[in-house]
Amino acid sequence: MSDKLLKVLNEEELKAVYFHEEGHKKYHVLLEIASTGGSFWLLFLAFIMAISLGKELNLIDIAVGESLFIFMFLILLTSSILSMIMLWYWLNEHEADVYSSKKIGVKPLISALVKIYTYKRLEEGFH
Repeated sequence: MSDKLLKVLNEEELKAVYFHEEGHKKYHVLLEIASTGGSFWLLFLAFIMAISLGKELNLIDIAVGESLFIFMFLILLTSSILSMIMLWYWLNEHEADVYSSKKIGVKPLISALVKIYTYKRLEEGFH
């Protein structure tokens, strides 16, 4: 949290943000799952790059039909992995919001989120 944001949020909103971050710490399992998913994603990209390089250097000779099948399978696998990672991140944010709202209430959390969103947009030059 920036010093500028400390000036924008009132005490209740600051507590809501604090409890939100505390909720992330409490529900870190989802974040670990998402990190694991990200690691698998990097391995998958390395696999695709290895296949592409191998084909380019004529080290791998795969028939066109098999190549298309592998490509389509990898696209489906990638889409599934990315969807799961996005869901895990969303769940992690949701759990942190629920934790914060149980600790301080819904109104300060909503107010803080609106102010943070608005402040970031104004900082970026969005009018």
